[in-house]
Amino acid sequence: MPYFSSALRDPYMYMCVCAVSVLSVVHLSTAISIVEKGATVTVPVPRVSDNRMWQAVHGNSSQQQQRGGQRGKGGQGIASVITLAELQSGFLLPVSPLDDAVYGPPADAAPPSNTFSGRVTLSETARIQTEILKDPYNYGAYASRRRLPPEFAIEYLTDGTALVPVQRGLVTTGDVVWNLVFSPGVVWDEPDDTDRGWTRAAAPFALSERNANCVHNGLLLFAFRSVGGASTTADRGANASSRLALEMTAVRFQITAETCRYFQATYWGQLPGAVYPEADTTPRFAAARAQYRWEVQTRAPVAPLAQLATDYPTVDPAAFGGSLDQSRVSARGVYARGTLYVAPCKTRTGGYGGHCANLVVPSYSTAKYIMAGMAIGRLAQIYGRGVYDELVSTWLPTETRAHPEDWVGVTFRHALDMSTGNYDSAAYQYDEDNDMGPFFVPDTYAAKMTAAFGFTHRVEPGTKHIYHTSDTFIVASAMQQYLKAKSGRDVWAMVIEDILVPLKVSSGSWTSLRTYDTMAQPYGGMGLWFTVDDVAKIATFLSVDHGAINGVQLLEKEGLLAGLQQVPTDRGLNADNPDLTLRYNHGMWAKVYRGADVGCPQQESFYQPYLSGFGGIRIVLLNNGVTYFYFSDGGEFEMDAAVVESNKIAPLCAQMARVQ
Repeated sequence: MPYFSSALRDPYMYMCVCAVSVLSVVHLSTAISIVEKGATVTVPVPRVSDNRMWQAVHGNSSQQQQRGGQRGKGGQGIASVITLAELQSGFLLPVSPLDDAVYGPPADAAPPSNTFSGRVTLSETARIQTEILKDPYNYGAYASRRRLPPEFAIEYLTDGTALVPVQRGLVTTGDVVWNLVFSPGVVWDEPDDTDRGWTRAAAPFALSERNANCVHNGLLLFAFRSVGGASTTADRGANASSRLALEMTAVRFQITAETCRYFQATYWGQLPGAVYPEADTTPRFAAARAQYRWEVQTRAPVAPLAQLATDYPTVDPAAFGGSLDQSRVSARGVYARGTLYVAPCKTRTGGYGGHCANLVVPSYSTAKYIMAGMAIGRLAQIYGRGVYDELVSTWLPTETRAHPEDWVGVTFRHALDMSTGNYDSAAYQYDEDNDMGPFFVPDTYAAKMTAAFGFTHRVEPGTKHIYHTSDTFIVASAMQQYLKAKSGRDVWAMVIEDILVPLKVSSGSWTSLRTYDTMAQPYGGMGLWFTVDDVAKIATFLSVDHGAINGVQLLEKEGLLAGLQQVPTDRGLNADNPDLTLRYNHGMWAKVYRGADVGCPQQESFYQPYLSGFGGIRIVLLNNGVTYFYFSDGGEFEMDAAVVESNKIAPLCAQMARVQ
C-alpha cells in the first residue's frame, strides 16, 4: 500500500539596506513563547498523530485525487523530470520551470527514511532565470529585482512526513528588495528506492517586498540523507548535534505565481545548497514542531468550492468569484457552517504541488481592521471606550508639533476612520492614488511620519472621510505609545497574544511589516500574511462570534458591531464614491444596497461590511455568518453575486432584522 494518501499603491525601489529583527521565537517542548518588543506569548500545544497530521494537511484519499498535477505512479511521466543526479549536479540553469507536481510526492511515495534538522543556505542567488511578465514601472531593469536575496537561509526540521520551518512568517533578510516567507512542506522517499537512500523535501516559500506587501509564491526541492552518527529521532540524545551529520543536494526552485498588481515575474533555477545540522531536540526546534502540530490539529475542515452545490443544492458556486479572471486569483473561497470551501489554487505551472493549504497571501489594506481595528477594539475592551477619544496629539506630541493647530481634537477614532480633517483633495481616493509617494517610499519611522502629517487642514475632524493609509499608520503609532505607557507592551504583540494565539491562527500570521529602525513601528495599514485557514478564523471571530472566544469578550463589542453595520445609529461616514454608496467605519468598508436587490425587500437599505486590499482583495463578512473571500491582483472587486447567493446558505434578512 502507498504510504501517502492519493489526495499598494504605486511601488518604488527601496535602497535602505538596514534590517531589524522584529520577531524571535523561544521554543519549549510543550509550548511556544513569542518574544516581540518585550511582550512574551506562550502557546500550549497538544499532541497529534502523524496520520492525523497528514490527513489534515494533505487530505484523505478522495481529496488527494483532486490535487492539480498529481504525479504518476512508479515514477512514470513527470515523476522522473528531476532526477537525483540532476539535484546532485550543483548549479544549473534549467531551460524552463516544470510542472508543480514535481514539488510533491507521487501517489506511491514511500515514507521518509531520513530525518532533517538544520539550517539550509543557498548561494549564487543572482545566477537564476527570470521572465518579466508585467512591469509598468520597469523594476526589472534593476538587477536586485532579478535575483533571490543574497542572504537566503532557513532552518527546517522534519516531523513525520512534514518539513517544518523553524521561523514562520516574515523573515527579514537585509536585502534592498526582498524579504522571505517560509511555509511547511513535505518529505518522502521516491518509490522503489529510486534515489538510493536519499529523501526528498519540498516546501512552499515566497518573496515579499521589503517595504510593501506583494507576495511572489514559489516552491523549492532538494534531497538529503543522514551520513553516519544519529539518523533517527530515537537515536538522538542531548548531545546529538555533535554526532548528527547530514548532506544535501542543490536546491531546485521556481516562483510561478504572485499576488502583486504591478510586478509579475517568473523565477527559476537550481542553486548550490549547504546544510548546517542542529539537533531537533534543541528548544527552538522542539517548539517549532510542537507549534506545527497544534496548528494542523486546529485547521478547519476543507472541501472543494464546487461541493457547495452538493451541501447546498440550490447554490451556484460560480457566484463566489467565478467571474474573476482566474489566472489572477491566488485564493478564493467560502467559509460556511464550519467548513472551508476553497477553489483549487493555480500557478502558471500547475496546482502548487499540492501545497495550497500553506500558500501565503498578503493582507494589504485588510490589515486596517485586522491590525489597527482589532488593536483599538482590544484596547477599548481592556481600558474602556474612552480609548476611542484619546487625542492623537497627546500620544504623538513630537510628531504633531510642526502643525499643532491641525490636530486639535483629532482622536484615535478619527484617525482609524480616516476623518482627521487633513487632506489635499476631497475627490474620492485622489490623495491615496496621487499624494502618498512620500509616505510609501521611506521605510523609517521619522520619514513616514513627516509625510503622514504633511496634509493640509480642511474641515473639522470627524466630518469627512478621505482615504489615507498614512492615517492608519498614525493611529497605530499613537496606540503603540498609549499601550507602552499603560503596560509596556507592543501593540502588535498584544494582538498576537490576546487574539491570534487563542484564535489558533497559524504562526505565519504573527509577523508584521515594521519600520526599519529602532522604533520598529508596525505599519498598521498593510504588511500581514495569511493562509486561507487564517482568513476563515479571523472572519468568523469578527462576524459570527463578535470578538469573543469561548464566551470571553476580547474586542469592545459596540465598536465592532458598528463596523459590521449592526448599529443603525452609527453607520460611519460616506466615502463619496461617485459610482457606489460606500461607508467606512472603524476600519471596515460597507457597500449599501437596496434591500430588494439582495433578497431583503422589507429593508430599504442593506449594509454589507467587508475588508478590502489593493489589487483585488476582498474579505466579505456576510451578515448571515458566511464569509466570502478572494485574493487576486487583476484589479477586480466584485461581491454582488456572492452576497445574493449567500442567501441560499443562510438568510441575510433574518440576521439583519435581529440586529436592527
